Amino acid sequence: MLLLNLNIRVLNKWLLCLFVFSIAFERAFPFLPGMSYPKFIGILYVTSLLCNPAYLKLLKQLQIPSIIFIFFLLFLFMNFLNGGIFEYGIGKIDTSFLLNIALVLFLLVHEKMEQYILPKSLIFFFFGYLFLVLAYYLGYYQVGIGGRVRIGAALPNSLAFFGVFAICSSFILSSIYRNRSIFTKLFQVISILMIISLVLATGSRSAFISLVLVFGVFLFCSNTNRFGFVLLGVIFIPIFFLSSAILTERIAVTATEGDLGGRLALILFVTELIYENPLWGIGKLQYDFLAEKYFGNSPSPHNVFLETYLYGGLAAFTAWLAILFKLLRTAFNQYKATGIFNSLILLPPILLMGVSGQIFNNSIVFLVIAVILST
Repeated sequence: MLLLNLNIRVLNKWLLCLFVFSIAFERAFPFLPGMSYPKFIGILYVTSLLCNPAYLKLLKQLQIPSIIFIFFLLFLFMNFLNGGIFEYGIGKIDTSFLLNIALVLFLLVHEKMEQYILPKSLIFFFFGYLFLVLAYYLGYYQVGIGGRVRIGAALPNSLAFFGVFAICSSFILSSIYRNRSIFTKLFQVISILMIISLVLATGSRSAFISLVLVFGVFLFCSNTNRFGFVLLGVIFIPIFFLSSAILTERIAVTATEGDLGGRLALILFVTELIYENPLWGIGKLQYDFLAEKYFGNSPSPHNVFLETYLYGGLAAFTAWLAILFKLLRTAFNQYKATGIFNSLILLPPILLMGVSGQIFNNSIVFLVIAVILST
């Protein structure tokens, strides 16, 4: 029985690592229609956990964290308990959001069974993203509207933010494994520079701001040699100018013309709907109907703050703010108590991704949320 339990724990560990590795190219390389690599491996991973007697014992004893309840309430408000249900009924349920909430719970129990496994597993996301970087340098990418780079089904913003999370993963691993060889450190620096070049080539302004904030947190909170960091910055400058023509052009247009990538009309439309329905929201079905009439299609709000208020009203918006407050407090408390910045460095991409895109269907976001909560 002891040998069986040991083997199942090893299987749990390696399936987690494989799952985290696959998240990096979740959107770039789909597995089957309706089934991504992370979803397929995630099913195997969770199944292996439920076959582990030690894990089941912890699961039964677990006191569910308050943030899981808040996430579930947010899911209910956005999918069921909103103003749109009385007129349009229940539409397509956001199952990805629900599965990601469950994923956080499973990950946190695994962390209790094997301490530090979640932050250590991030190294596999870092290596997974390097496969996308390699594909980019080998010419396997597409150039979309405005010259922005994407790979497969991974759109520029998503591809860029995944790169920022990969750099965060590298910094976190540096804090865990301090006694690294010169070769390892050199490989890490070169990898980060290559990732940055891909992030810049996507032309994502929000991801670039997030990247600057991540480096700022790392410089301020870590004990890294300041001269070495300045030297890295000097090396970065030519890479920036070589890779960021699209990005600098988009930033210039935003600064001079106030252009938001064509989203201003959408933001004004969504804001007006929120103003007319400030308490209960309108639900996704009613939004789709009104957007179809106004735009001829139903574009995503591209902003989680607006999306939660629009779909689920004041209650959903309050729940989302409570989640962010919990993450911020956890990260700052960790840094204040221990000087460890692992959680703090993960906050900028979550916040900026929430301002400019979608979060609830992104497995990487919920993985890093689990990493923050595991502290």
